[in-house]
Amino acid sequence: MLRRESNEACKAFRLEAMVYDHVSVSNFKLYGFKVDASAATFTGGTAADLMDGKIIQACGDELPVGNLMKAKSIEFRALR
Repeated sequence: MLRRESNEACKAFRLEAMVYDHVSVSNFKLYGFKVDASAATFTGGTAADLMDGKIIQACGDELPVGNLMKAKSIEFRALR
């Protein structure tokens, strides 16, 4: 879900979801939002690990513009 958070990387949003429609690190989707993580830092994996079906938490310090979210950090999460 889209939530406002207080830490530096998550000043505007935090979204945890499964990646789909993955084309590249700058073009994939979470919950219907297009995500650009080309400038993000990665925890628990690398940009090369980003692919359809992975559960991640994406954070950003800017609110989405239209349907585009620019992620500042990506954390890979385990399936629950």
